[in-house]
Amino acid sequence: MTVQLVPKEIAGIVLPDSVLTREATAIAYEASDTFLFNHVMRTYVFAALLAERRKLKFDAELVYVGAVLHDLGLTEQYETPDRRFEVDGAFAAREFMEAHHETPARAQLVWDAVALHSSFGITGYKEPDIALVHLGTSVDGGAYIDEIGRDVVDAVNLALPRFGYKKAMLQALVGVAERKPHTAFGNVLSDIGRLCVHGFKTVNVVERIAASPFPD
Repeated sequence: MTVQLVPKEIAGIVLPDSVLTREATAIAYEASDTFLFNHVMRTYVFAALLAERRKLKFDAELVYVGAVLHDLGLTEQYETPDRRFEVDGAFAAREFMEAHHETPARAQLVWDAVALHSSFGITGYKEPDIALVHLGTSVDGGAYIDEIGRDVVDAVNLALPRFGYKKAMLQALVGVAERKPHTAFGNVLSDIGRLCVHGFKTVNVVERIAASPFPD
């Protein structure tokens, strides 16, 4: 699938169509492998479907940009050697918003949505424009399927095929854990490294507490 062939409507969700959203789609398409591009596109559709069912008001353009750019930090073009992949993506997304002369408030909302998209137990309680990016990624990982409806989820997967998403995403995250183990403290990457990377070592909270410079 090329970016030109992405459907304009998927499972009843009309994709936002503006200069901002079209250029965000192009950036994600150019930087991402096919499995990753389809994942970020599904993320928006699932987010919008959940918003419909929960009657959440949201800015479709902001959620779309956050969803489509949320995994830029997993791409070679946008990865840095020292930051969490979510934060790499967040800075890239904010730079994109600033380049399009969006307000600082809107740019910050997108930064937050991308940076927090993997923060389970927290992000779902944020403002809808932030929470929905996290929730959309969660559906693509298997959550909230009954809430949306399996037939609707299947229709989204048919429109935006998964292309071996589970294995490919795991391999992408393993690569980050291998290259940047120091970024795997207190986040989902720590599980990836611990379970999938031989000899993986990073700081953990027990060591952090024990090493604090206090006599107690």
